[in-house]
Amino acid sequence: MTDKMSSPALVVDTKAHILQGARNLTVHQVPLEPFSPMHVQVRIRSVGLSSSDLIYFETHTHNGRPLKAPMIIGKEATGEITALGVMAARTWPHLQVGSRIAIEPSIPCRICHECASGKYNVCVNMRSAANAAREPYVHGFLREYVNWPGEMVHPLPTNIPFDLATLGEPLARVIHAAGRASLQPSTSVAVLGSGLLALLTCAYAKSLGCYPICIIDTDKIRMDVALAQDWASHTYTVPPPPANTSSANIFIARKAVAHTILRERQMISGYETVFETTGSETGTQLAIFLAKRAGKIALMNGTDRFSHYVPLGEAIIREIDLISCHGYSAGEFPKALSFLASGSLGDLASLLTQKVPFAKAEDGFHWLSRNRDAQNKPVIRVIVGPADM
Repeated sequence: MTDKMSSPALVVDTKAHILQGARNLTVHQVPLEPFSPMHVQVRIRSVGLSSSDLIYFETHTHNGRPLKAPMIIGKEATGEITALGVMAARTWPHLQVGSRIAIEPSIPCRICHECASGKYNVCVNMRSAANAAREPYVHGFLREYVNWPGEMVHPLPTNIPFDLATLGEPLARVIHAAGRASLQPSTSVAVLGSGLLALLTCAYAKSLGCYPICIIDTDKIRMDVALAQDWASHTYTVPPPPANTSSANIFIARKAVAHTILRERQMISGYETVFETTGSETGTQLAIFLAKRAGKIALMNGTDRFSHYVPLGEAIIREIDLISCHGYSAGEFPKALSFLASGSLGDLASLLTQKVPFAKAEDGFHWLSRNRDAQNKPVIRVIVGPADM
């Protein structure tokens, strides 16, 4: 036993999927990051492929800028502890070799004002797995092993499988957004999007007693999941604009769509709270036109592609609160795991639509890109299994 370690011998390198360029994912044996006394070593058991992972895979860019170095992607993962640093073992005695855990993908500095106030999601020195915002990059979890700070891993309740627990990070984001919007029972809710984040938002709003809940998107098949699970009371399928339609004409069309939705749903005054999960300009346009006067819009995904066709003047005139929601704050990730264990959100396992072995991770990205797998089944959540699957 060394002064760094209080448990079995450390693994020093790992098999990993390395993103070398756009749609260029290759497997290599690479050294693990340095292991500190406050680290735990984790054998990765499940990775959920996220929308940000997909953007890196498809474009090899971060906010439009090319990545400067290869990076391991995959930021929503679970696993089991195989070793603990000596200080990690003393500081977090509930963590042991063999503990089943979920990994928080962010590493806050813990010394800035934001961290001290519990808002480490806006830490000025934040480092995050599979995120190219800062250099050197912190590698993600599409690999066999990782060394990670002990404070950022959480034991799993015994009734949560590894695959289901990968929903902890996106569910924590939903909980954070609902808190920022002060969501209350009986609130009327519209959710824009039909991906994983949108469906989890519907499920969480339903658990709080919100009604009605309308999910709005272009993909009817995925929205129907919310109806089948009783997470939404209504859906509305937005027709995609014709090819080469100008931004100005899309804006006009989206305003007309919003008025149609409100008329058909008999919500003429608008929805009290709108959750915009797509990060798109057209989604934000719809959100503003769907919200009632003095209503709230939770913006849950960012984009750098906004133009002057986002109707901020409309929001100001009707005193709509535009609430930015980034990640999640202290305590919300464990809260998400508790919700998963309770079963109070319904059959969330229905969202785990595909699973591929580690060696076939690239297939999962291609399915996620098309929203359909090789059998043309809808894709909501792709799980990449362990290397020995």
